[in-house]
Amino acid sequence: MQVTKRNYSAQMRHPTRKRYWEKRLREFQFRGTLRYKLIIAFSEDALMKANNDVTEALRRTVNIMQGELERSVLSTQMLGS
Repeated sequence: MQVTKRNYSAQMRHPTRKRYWEKRLREFQFRGTLRYKLIIAFSEDALMKANNDVTEALRRTVNIMQGELERSVLSTQMLGS
């Protein structure tokens, strides 16, 4: 279907389609801004921090579980003797 001014105008009168294209235009205009670049940079930093926090929490959990296992083995050995 060829896009003509008449077709375009008819399409833009449809509220959902109009909102979609207005949103896309705002997103496109926003992508080149410094604010957008800062948001992306902070998002990446936040993601790395969250990743590191989860990794550290897993390490602590493994250490606690290892300690509990060692205590359990020691208790079992003492009771078995």
